[in-house]
Amino acid sequence: MMTLDLHETYSGYYKDPRVDIFYEDYQVMLDSFEAGAGSQPRTLFNLVLDSVNAPQVYAVLAVNNRNEPRIYVLHRPAKIPVQLGRTSPWAGQIFATNGDVIKDRMVTVQFPGDPFVGAQLTRVLPIDATSEYFEAHPDATYLPPVADTTAHSVEVVVRHMMWIPTYLVSDLLLSQGWTPREFWQVNIAKLQEDDKIDECSVFVDWMRVACTAISVRTGSRTSESFAIIKPSLTVPIMDDELFTERNNIVNKDLPGRFSLGLGVNNAILQLADAVAANTTKSVALSKEQSEKTPSKKWPESIGLLFTYQQISDESELPVLYTRLAKASKHETRMVIQSFMTERSNGENAFCTQPLIVNLAIAKCIQDFDYVPGHPDSIGQGLHPFVINNGNMEARERSLRNAQRFDTIEGSSLGLMLQDLDTLLANEVRHIPITFTETEATLGMFGDLLAVVFTPTHALNKAFSAFWKEWMKTKMHLVYVIDQARTYKPVHILRRMQLELYYWFDAVRRKSSPRDLDFTKIIYEIHINAFNPPLLPPNLMAPAEPAFVLVPPEANAMAPLSPAVDAGSTASKSTVIPNPAGPDAVLEQHLTGLHIRDVTIGNGEVPSNNRGNPMCIAFHAKGRCFSKCKRADDHRPHTTAERNKLQAWVQATADKVRAAKQSSPTPNPSA
Repeated sequence: MMTLDLHETYSGYYKDPRVDIFYEDYQVMLDSFEAGAGSQPRTLFNLVLDSVNAPQVYAVLAVNNRNEPRIYVLHRPAKIPVQLGRTSPWAGQIFATNGDVIKDRMVTVQFPGDPFVGAQLTRVLPIDATSEYFEAHPDATYLPPVADTTAHSVEVVVRHMMWIPTYLVSDLLLSQGWTPREFWQVNIAKLQEDDKIDECSVFVDWMRVACTAISVRTGSRTSESFAIIKPSLTVPIMDDELFTERNNIVNKDLPGRFSLGLGVNNAILQLADAVAANTTKSVALSKEQSEKTPSKKWPESIGLLFTYQQISDESELPVLYTRLAKASKHETRMVIQSFMTERSNGENAFCTQPLIVNLAIAKCIQDFDYVPGHPDSIGQGLHPFVINNGNMEARERSLRNAQRFDTIEGSSLGLMLQDLDTLLANEVRHIPITFTETEATLGMFGDLLAVVFTPTHALNKAFSAFWKEWMKTKMHLVYVIDQARTYKPVHILRRMQLELYYWFDAVRRKSSPRDLDFTKIIYEIHINAFNPPLLPPNLMAPAEPAFVLVPPEANAMAPLSPAVDAGSTASKSTVIPNPAGPDAVLEQHLTGLHIRDVTIGNGEVPSNNRGNPMCIAFHAKGRCFSKCKRADDHRPHTTAERNKLQAWVQATADKVRAAKQSSPTPNPSA
């Protein structure tokens, strides 16, 4: 048995020559994956799962959450064993790791079904012509369909998924995936440089197919797709059993992954301790930097900062901006993070949980971008929606995204990581739905204001007064948010966001702003006079894709749920999340009502494009359960389906409210 080093990451693991046992001749391995000439699909799949010596790393072309083609690198696939005398929702299913594992950050996905079935023929260009196309079209992420008359083009058939030559893997372990263009350019250059094109021809053919679109005709409509495209990867809702199974595999491969590991919150807290102890090596000042002042750092925009801060002298600025002026470009986010973490550890903190400074927050603070151009533009500006708290998985993702940003800014990996726009697009907005989540989000926002502005600033005074009232009336707020559900947290955040927008906008135009009084929100909730503001259409609704990617062999995505074998006796119902999130328009229509109010006694719920009843809970709440009778609708809606459901819910909800107008409203405090 070979002895491996204490590898900390899979990037280092796959570089080990004792792992890369086929380096001298990858063709020995790739011959098995040649479509039509290698093993049968099921036989090959079994060989993959039974193999213990060969490194198991595979490329799959799938759609991301914006319906764009991405190539993901999945490795260490393993089947969850079936235990005698026990039932499990995971038994017999196959899972793999997506991307690298860094300490306690691990992304587990369900291994796509029928991975090694041969796809339909795809006409592709030669290797040089493919590279030349990308060079001539810098904005193209893939090649358009190749005409039959194109010179030197050939038809190629490959399997849906492909084994990756091990020496390429270390540079490919990004969990957010690669565009076909990026995947091609990274790998083809290395294969050519090392003279491995011929022995890796099966893998090169797969890349050519993955980079080349085909035309798919549906009725009278023609769209672009890919011969090997798979639906979006399924990320399971982890429980202790699945976590333990996958964690055991990773711990065996990476025995050193926790040698420097701390976990998400501890990693943030360590940064604050290091700053306090003046031992942070990554935020070290040169002599030139130490002499910088805010007016020297931002000579053209310092006046705007003074305006927002309501001060007239540089000496009155919050300490944060003095420190940012001295920091280098790649240190900016880390400096803000250290201030926020130090604030959360202080006795006056509104929330003791450290705020993760994501890219939106960092950009807002360092560019003085406190107010967007429109009140519905919630992707920028300083307001509660920029706080991306969420569960631990969401916090891990935000921290991981921020760390990639730090790496790009420091230029240590350059173009090996995605650019800033891609990272910003990768931010997932989390909207609180319970009282506890709402309180944490608002508390973090209050701490953000306390760091960005002086203690005597109007915003800090307004929020402190609001927080005092919030703490006084917690029991009533718990009732109206969690029990009666009279008001939704998103409307409270939206009201505060609008108040801030118009205050900042007035200050920016150098007119007298209205006095901010967030306590009115709580007062209006108390007297049942709070009017939920309209939500911006882009708050929850997914962006429309530029084109529709339809797998040639199927036209529907499987629901994101753990499957149960037909013979299983498992009866536990599991939560099914909607990858598109809750529909803000439906939430607006249902304000003050339960879903059952509109579904019972009001006629048939509209049908989806498959002719089956729509599930209002899955789309309005962003989640439902696996045993729902309308589980067929547990998938993101098309635009037509979404409009159809929104219109029906609006009409029905209006009818229900009209019928209730003559009924007295119960008094919860009576």
